[in-house]
Amino acid sequence: MNLKRIATLAPIVAATLLSANVRAQSLPGWSLLWSDEFTQADGTLPDTTKWGYDIGGAGWGNDELQYYTNRSENARILGDQLVIEARAENYGGKNYTSARLLTKGKAAWTFGRLEARIKLPRGQGIWPAFWMLGANIDSVGWPNCGEIDIMETIGREPSTLYGTVHGPGYSGSNGISGNTVLSGAALADAFHVYAIEWELNRITWYLDGVQYFTLTPANLPSGSTWVFNQPQYMMLNLAVGGRWPGNPDGTTVFPQRMLVDYVRVYTPAAGANHAINPGFETVSPLSWTPQGPNVSQQSATSHTGVRSLKVFGSFSGSANESGVFQQRTAFPGDSFSSAAWLFSPVGDKIAGANTAWMEVSFRDAGSNTLALFRSPVMDATTVAGSWQNFVVSRQVNPATGALINTVTTLIAPAGTATVRSQLVFRQPAMAGGSVWFDDISLMKNVVAPPPQWLSVTVDPAETWLGHMNVSELPANGGAFLYGVTWIPADLTSSFTGNTLTLSPNSMGDTGSFWYSGGNGTPRTGQKIMGANFYVEKHGSLSGKSVIFSGRVSANTFTPAHQTVAFIRDFSADYSTSQRISVPLTNGVFSIKLTTLPNVDRHVQYGFETTGVNVWATDVVPFGNLQIAPFISATYDSWINSQNFAAFQNPDLAPLADPDGDGQSNLTEFALDGNPAAADSSTNLLGALEGSPEDPFLQFTLPVLEGAVFSGPQAKTASIGALSYTIEGSRNLTAYHQEIMEVNPPSAQGMPALHRGWAYRTFRLVNPPGGPDSSGFMRATFTSNPF
Repeated sequence: MNLKRIATLAPIVAATLLSANVRAQSLPGWSLLWSDEFTQADGTLPDTTKWGYDIGGAGWGNDELQYYTNRSENARILGDQLVIEARAENYGGKNYTSARLLTKGKAAWTFGRLEARIKLPRGQGIWPAFWMLGANIDSVGWPNCGEIDIMETIGREPSTLYGTVHGPGYSGSNGISGNTVLSGAALADAFHVYAIEWELNRITWYLDGVQYFTLTPANLPSGSTWVFNQPQYMMLNLAVGGRWPGNPDGTTVFPQRMLVDYVRVYTPAAGANHAINPGFETVSPLSWTPQGPNVSQQSATSHTGVRSLKVFGSFSGSANESGVFQQRTAFPGDSFSSAAWLFSPVGDKIAGANTAWMEVSFRDAGSNTLALFRSPVMDATTVAGSWQNFVVSRQVNPATGALINTVTTLIAPAGTATVRSQLVFRQPAMAGGSVWFDDISLMKNVVAPPPQWLSVTVDPAETWLGHMNVSELPANGGAFLYGVTWIPADLTSSFTGNTLTLSPNSMGDTGSFWYSGGNGTPRTGQKIMGANFYVEKHGSLSGKSVIFSGRVSANTFTPAHQTVAFIRDFSADYSTSQRISVPLTNGVFSIKLTTLPNVDRHVQYGFETTGVNVWATDVVPFGNLQIAPFISATYDSWINSQNFAAFQNPDLAPLADPDGDGQSNLTEFALDGNPAAADSSTNLLGALEGSPEDPFLQFTLPVLEGAVFSGPQAKTASIGALSYTIEGSRNLTAYHQEIMEVNPPSAQGMPALHRGWAYRTFRLVNPPGGPDSSGFMRATFTSNPF
């Protein structure tokens, strides 16, 4: 918060809007990302997990008069609100105290909607603010970090609200600012909502939902840098005095309080229209950037509302394009659908070779087009006089416009920073006519969130890859010498059924990379080999907690060779990576890695065997290691024995009761180390999964789609003709185990289901360090009466 306001854009007078004291956090078009509702006990300090304090009385660069403290006298919760109180008292060598709260080191954001509902203080010399600073301030300093002032007022202007930015070349008294004047009232008379909507290269300020100021790089002084596309943290404070507001005088009453009802940060919601002013109903601001001079709002006709946008050619004699565009922030992997309504008027019908269309492009931070999608074109053959819907459904080459593919969704590629909607009228020559556009849609599609974890295992159906690294012996410095991709057979790694056997690294090549001395007689132990045998996924495991599990069923390796299981996550350009591994000994292994969510991530999971080089004839004496898959053979046998095709009968009759317990079951079974201990018609020996420190039991079963399971211990669901009950054993309560749904399941090796059915997976989880994972799980399917 600094001296401001010399470079001030024209004020806009806003209508008085009352902001109801409503706790609802939903906001159309937005999803709540972070908030503080201040619902704490009266008298407590603000939540220390969200807020810290600036403390001191050095004037803060503005000759302010207060000493900022972290005392409850200056910042506390009262009536579910944050109270920041400025007091007239001697403290720290100053005559006033107050508080300045900030999220620095706790939370920072890049883009979104940030808003707070605040009742302001009043009086000469009183200076409240709701603002942001670049999170890189400690390394680059102010103003290079950038400052966004969401709300500032000064006591001598009780009805005027300012929104401002400061950056390199436009800071202090040269900050760039817009303001609005509340008609007929002081801002301190009531609560108001102060907000910005912040996106790439654009910040828009709002008072009670009414826009009053928009800023883009075009508004900056020539040669200045826009520094607002990087994380910023949030601040709330109440200053007393300073060069801009002036000092308190005899009219100023203390204490003064700034009451904050809530602070919220939103991100654009899926399922919302991201087009701004999609029907061109708002005259100022239009929110669309003209391309060419031949663009005008008109009210002669519209698809809905009272206005539409008219576009026509320039009649220059050469090919030209006119239209409008707007950009919104977007991220790699975002999914959109888009369309526009177009109208060719009878009296000014599009003619000649003229065409009009809507297009959507994804662009990087430098505005380079990464992907381009267009609608079909309106041309002279299109029937005039009626509104028609044109859906963006054609991916085209950005350089040539040639059709690449027909699509149903528009997916933002890697590197995306913005999505641009553009309306185009192309005039190759001098033919006339115009096209009117209305009701533009850029809908962000609702994408189902990825599961919290995904379980993978030793599966021969996957594509296994290999890579060999060669290093010098530790005695010779252990330096890396060579890396080469090789086929798995070169490692003598092989599957027998679902069991993988890893043998020592062997080479039939006498080359110098494998043995010292060039093409001399091969000898064991002259290099260290690190052989990786792995599955690699591009994107499909990104943003998930990947659990890689299995069981070492036999291990005869001598100490000359060791094997680890690993998960590795890395970017496509290898600039970032992370890896976790665990040594393999006899028994269960399970490792977990939460991968980064970027769409360009690569995830590998598999095994690395490290040890001395071995000549082909010497492999056997060094032993091998056998790894069984995550799902036991007994489990596979049971799944494969089920005739799930019989489940297609809509009324599910006849329903059997194989164990005679009075329930009509499609199947009823138990998982237990001792199947006889459980009442079941189909017993299954359930092997312990996970690690010894974190064991669990798991099974997967077919479920009628749409079933919603509930219940903390016994999971139940009813849909159509079926009721399901998933039960746990007696240990459920004693060891705080719980049944968890896992969606979607890993259905490897299971038969295909008929339409209307899907696999669901359930687990019986023992807490880390729990005494055992014995017990049973039972699934009962009961017929509901019609």
